[in-house]
Amino acid sequence: MGLCVRCGKPGAIVHHKVHLTARNINDPDITLSEDNLETLCRECHAIEHQGELPCAEGLMFDDEGNLVERNAYES
Repeated sequence: MGLCVRCGKPGAIVHHKVHLTARNINDPDITLSEDNLETLCRECHAIEHQGELPCAEGLMFDDEGNLVERNAYES
């Protein structure tokens, strides 16, 4: 799929830069335009939608979805 455009880790999700809503879901310029899409990893996608990582500080999910200590994984 490529790399996350924000952090460079392996990408996992195609994210709509302009978030999909009930008002724009039928607009192909929003839903299908390559200009409105970007590849994100799960962490960056969670930050985009929730404003923070989906787990406690110092922890993260690895590429297989396992909860691991951030420092041990990134070393």
